[in-house]
Amino acid sequence: MNILIIHNKYKFAGGEDTVVENEVQLLRNRGHHVITYILSNQQIGKNGIAGRLLLPFRTLYSFQSRREVCRLIREHQIEVVHVHNTLPLVSFSVYGVAKKQGCRLVQTLHNMRFVCANGLLYRDGHNCEECLQKGILHSVKYGCYRHSKVQTILVDVMFWIHRRIGTFQKPDCYLILTKFCEEKLKKAIPADKIILKANYVSEGKGITEKEAFFVCVGRTERIKGTFEVLDAFEKQSGEKLILIGEGEDFAELREVLRKRGMTNVEMKGKISHEETLSYIARARGLIFSSRLYEGMPMTILEAYAAGCPVIAADTPNVSTIVRNGETGFLYHVGDSKDLAEKIAAVGALTEEQYGALCREAYAEYERKYSEETIYQELMKAYHG
Repeated sequence: MNILIIHNKYKFAGGEDTVVENEVQLLRNRGHHVITYILSNQQIGKNGIAGRLLLPFRTLYSFQSRREVCRLIREHQIEVVHVHNTLPLVSFSVYGVAKKQGCRLVQTLHNMRFVCANGLLYRDGHNCEECLQKGILHSVKYGCYRHSKVQTILVDVMFWIHRRIGTFQKPDCYLILTKFCEEKLKKAIPADKIILKANYVSEGKGITEKEAFFVCVGRTERIKGTFEVLDAFEKQSGEKLILIGEGEDFAELREVLRKRGMTNVEMKGKISHEETLSYIARARGLIFSSRLYEGMPMTILEAYAAGCPVIAADTPNVSTIVRNGETGFLYHVGDSKDLAEKIAAVGALTEEQYGALCREAYAEYERKYSEETIYQELMKAYHG
């Protein structure tokens, strides 16, 4: 099968990028001819003032992306076009050209962008579903997209126009990560075109030997719960934490550590994906602290693939992925005291109990997120 994968990377690398890379490799390993069309938001700052001024129009409809995708489809005799993220450089213009060229069109929705301007269902420090209840234009008064009312208007108008002209009827199917996501997103897309498909971790490593530290991976930002993680490890000063990732609050977090004299937390910043996986595989546990309605966090799946238990905030999606007391532990969102208690609970497990936790985490990977499982789900979407 000849497949075109389309993705628009964000400025900071994230789980979506890993999903795309993993699925491309999976398909190639299974003998498919896979072509990629990938743009990055890091290009925006390099296009000068003119490029920035034209960005809203390109976001609405990119003639450049349409031409380039059309050329790739014809050159490689593409049968399936699989779209991941389109905002802002790719645009929904690729939908039309894919259908015009007779391709099957598949769209993965990694977040809540179709029903929420910022894609998070989150604002001002709390989860928010007002746009689901009152319409997406309701987000303008809060400036939900990049804290700007002007930019929020542009995003909302883009989605409003595409809804009006039937753009979101064009995909043959939508791949949605969980039932919770499906319930929210079916307000904006045809419910009969939804297929539930988990994310994919490229290789299960089996249960590796663990060391005396925990690891937390992700953007270092308040909405990701990183400050609560520091508070918890201040309470559990006998436990060591490796903090991996960068974000807008990185410098502030480092200053907090300095002022508190917390030598049990090591900030690694941005490191390679291979190094990150090595830390996860060796960690006694992964801390997943995000306050958001996360879709299906790759770091949790990567932990399972290495038999690493997960201590996670009990948000709606994550609480269905982490089974409390079986593949890890859940704590109350934003509650550093409860998180500290769960860290202590892992430390108090007997060797036999901890081993059972690791084995069940790996078994969960094999059941739900392994190569064969995800490949069959992709083929279901591609063949219809």
